[in-house]
Amino acid sequence: DNLRFHATGMYAERESDQTIAGMPLQSTTQAGYPVYISADSIYNPLVEQGAAGQDITSWNRRITELRRQTHTDAKSYHFDVGLDGDFELNNHDWHWDAGVNYNKWDATSRGTGNINLINLKNALGPSFINAQGVGQCGTADDPISLSSCVPFNILAGPGAAGNAAALKYINALTLSRQSSEVKQYTANIGGGLFNLPAGEVQFAFGFEHRDLSGYDQPDSMSSAGYTSDLASQPTDGSYHANEFYGELNIPVLADLPGAKKLNVDVQSRYSDYSNGIGTMFRTKYSFVYQPFDDLMFRGTYAQGMRAPALMDTFGGGSQTFSGYTDPCDSKFGATANPQVAAACRQAGLGSNFRQTDANGKPVTQAGAQPPSAYLSGVGNAGLKPETSISRSLGLVYSPSYVPGLNFNVDFYSIRIDNMISAVGANYILNQCYQQSSQAYCDRITRDSTTGQVTNVQEGNANLGWMSTSGYQFGFQYNVPKFDVAGRDIGRFQVTLDGNYLQSFKQQSSPDSDVVSYVGQWNY
Repeated sequence: DNLRFHATGMYAERESDQTIAGMPLQSTTQAGYPVYISADSIYNPLVEQGAAGQDITSWNRRITELRRQTHTDAKSYHFDVGLDGDFELNNHDWHWDAGVNYNKWDATSRGTGNINLINLKNALGPSFINAQGVGQCGTADDPISLSSCVPFNILAGPGAAGNAAALKYINALTLSRQSSEVKQYTANIGGGLFNLPAGEVQFAFGFEHRDLSGYDQPDSMSSAGYTSDLASQPTDGSYHANEFYGELNIPVLADLPGAKKLNVDVQSRYSDYSNGIGTMFRTKYSFVYQPFDDLMFRGTYAQGMRAPALMDTFGGGSQTFSGYTDPCDSKFGATANPQVAAACRQAGLGSNFRQTDANGKPVTQAGAQPPSAYLSGVGNAGLKPETSISRSLGLVYSPSYVPGLNFNVDFYSIRIDNMISAVGANYILNQCYQQSSQAYCDRITRDSTTGQVTNVQEGNANLGWMSTSGYQFGFQYNVPKFDVAGRDIGRFQVTLDGNYLQSFKQQSSPDSDVVSYVGQWNY
């Protein structure tokens, strides 16, 4: 009876399909691989207008004939095995356990409906009418076989004659794979050490080893920027961690006048992470004091940490068209701020500078989509763990003269340093021009001629600190049981939970301003 074995195994598989509208394609869908309608294409309308010899470098068309579809097959595996048991030591009960936990997740996604830009460039390239009266890629002197290329009349409307074969030719068939794996080894022991007048002093100790690994292998053509899909770069990484913890629970007072109960709990944990993340030691202290049955006080002081996740550190990033507002835009930006205006002048931008859209026209609203995609979510191998200090102090009142009624109120204070956060384009631009943070200005690239933003290096960073404090309060009332027409109609509870935010401040980097967000509804 003092030794037990347990094991669990589980397998799950899920298949899903997703369909979205056809691709809104344009000549610069991938800025690094633009596709133009050749001056020598049989479908170049400028030829009919007497402008032979001129490429069409700016065009756009939604490929409504090809819906973008993705089929995903995901498999998950779980297995755990362990032993646990009980024993007695110096008349105190002890419990121990040890085990292994294994989890794996694999997914394969196959997609259609995005555009193969290499084939599209061929289909919109030079073409001619062959001796059989059929459109053919290439030139009469240097033809491309009909089995290798099909000319595409992209400016014709959906359903245009002759386009079915071309659509099949430019349809990108994509394949991507993702996987994650976690191996966990644990051992724990706990029990009573000795007795004090107020009760038994209890102790617990444990060890945990974790191996984490994962990868995201996007479609190779898409990753290289040769399809219309948002390109993402491969992710592949792993790390391991060793952790030890100890906990001591001490009953200080019990069943005394003015001290129904006083318990103190101390917990400590040591963590050692690979990949240069480093080591951390943190401790938590807490107490519970109950002067009499109806009233209880509680408090906590805790040090915390959060290590970077695999994607935080190893993420390859993916393209995004997420909109942003250039602070230097004279209509929607922040040039009314003299500090911003001065920074924009220093960047070589005039007072009438306008941010432009995908068609090269001035934007008509804030947060406009940029002309081309940029990479976001790139991992940062230099990330360090977040650290935190949490404090709380509160009480719970349960009046014995009103059974089922409980009141609670707690003050809390939390500060997080070295925050790991995803930094977006708006944030980077604002930190540079509004907060004068050079670290963020270094992430921005502008065209030397037009002044337009051409790249914003979105990613992860340890972004300064955040602190918040306030009060959480509430009450719960369990309505006494009652019957209706002799029948039990169930149990009812009335609950109120509230929070008063006293402070919420953040500093994104050492050289930026401290910003208070109290009273801002959208933060």
